[in-house]
Amino acid sequence: MKFLNFLPNEALFYNLINELAKQAKASSEGLHAYVQHGDATRQPMTDARSASKKALETLVEEVCRAFITPFDREDVQELAEALYRISAMIDTIQQRMHIHHLHSLDGDFQRMAEIIVKQGGLLVTLIEGLNRNDKASHLQEKVALLYALEDEGDCVALELEHALFTHEPLPDALNLIVRKDLYQSLEGVTDAFRDVAAIALRIILKHS
Repeated sequence: MKFLNFLPNEALFYNLINELAKQAKASSEGLHAYVQHGDATRQPMTDARSASKKALETLVEEVCRAFITPFDREDVQELAEALYRISAMIDTIQQRMHIHHLHSLDGDFQRMAEIIVKQGGLLVTLIEGLNRNDKASHLQEKVALLYALEDEGDCVALELEHALFTHEPLPDALNLIVRKDLYQSLEGVTDAFRDVAAIALRIILKHS
């Protein structure tokens, strides 16, 4: 797989994309810590969202200024926006958990967080490999693993929803509604990782 030869600002594009991936990973780790330990661990997710937003704004500005980008400018921008979306979604989820004073019920949030933190680590290796021009087959393996984790997230979310409505005692109405909605939001995060993987795969196939 070959991309364009290095240009004066190409390293900046790669660094910003790597930064967005690292902040998505930091968000996933923050979520995992939060569902285990509570409010004392909220700040890393907020910080990751802020850093991710700054990296996205810088990258979009550079895309607008650059005559040539490492790969198609539409792909650069779509990849960056999808990476930022992960940090933004996770930060919103932790805010909602905090507002509603929700904690894990029989390990429900932790099960989803464990999938998401795996996706976060895998995502960084995928993006770093993409920027390094790793072999297409190696990158496609990572894409497939991210897809598999998203499938697992779908299954777990359904299991949690079923368990929620059969739990004894049944949570109060507000808790029930918000918790069910959060399951869907957490599933949405696993979908967001899949979306990044799909964009990365498109780039891989274009340049392989």
